[in-house]
Amino acid sequence: MFAETQIEFMREPPGDLARFRGAFGLSADGEALIFCEDALYVVPLAQISTFEVVRTLPAKGGGGSSLIARCDTGYPAWPTKDVQVARGQGADDLNDIATRLAATTGRLLKLGDYGYDE
Repeated sequence: MFAETQIEFMREPPGDLARFRGAFGLSADGEALIFCEDALYVVPLAQISTFEVVRTLPAKGGGGSSLIARCDTGYPAWPTKDVQVARGQGADDLNDIATRLAATTGRLLKLGDYGYDE
């Protein structure tokens, strides 16, 4: 889904975008997080302060998880913005990979409290 607030991170996708959907990792120089969901994103690590895993248990919906990169904007009126990096089907599906990503990049990690998919 297109998010105007994230356009600064969006890049021209490769022709075979479907092959990369759901993938993420660091750039070769280790200076950016690159991921692909509905678009290709390149987020400078210098702008990422925290990673967060939003964890949702099944209720009316099926539950799941989201890995969020909290980015500093440099604008006092809107100091941070969240960018969704990955989605998981289960509430704990992204815990381990988020832990490794945070450790590798030296960023903080917040494992969110469990909520219910209402």
